[in-house]
Amino acid sequence: VLISAPMLRSRLTAQRLGFDPDSTATTDPAEAEETRTRRNGRLALLARMNGEPVAAAGATAPFDGITELVGIATRVPFRRRGIATCLTDLSLRWAFAHGVEIACLTAADRDAGRVYERAGFQPVGTMLAYCVQC
Repeated sequence: VLISAPMLRSRLTAQRLGFDPDSTATTDPAEAEETRTRRNGRLALLARMNGEPVAAAGATAPFDGITELVGIATRVPFRRRGIATCLTDLSLRWAFAHGVEIACLTAADRDAGRVYERAGFQPVGTMLAYCVQC
């Protein structure tokens, strides 16, 4: 399915504002086009309310029966309405319909973890990251 450039810009903006509510950055057409050309079987979802982009989610292209759900973000004024849970559920349905046997994700914090637990995920560990030049 081809995604229009304006829709993709809306999705990227909703995602950016979901992760960084104070962001003033805009999504330019070149960024949207670059994202569109990198899709290669990836899932990209956009949730709208009354035409306004409010949340986004995605998943990596299935590989060897595995996918990672990524970029699940809801803009602050629209949180606590079940939108992220719905997008997570839709992402999982897409993944399993495409032969995925294992879906994973990384929760940014405990609040996000609770959203994913409502969708059926279970914590299995803690990940530590080491950055040489952050």
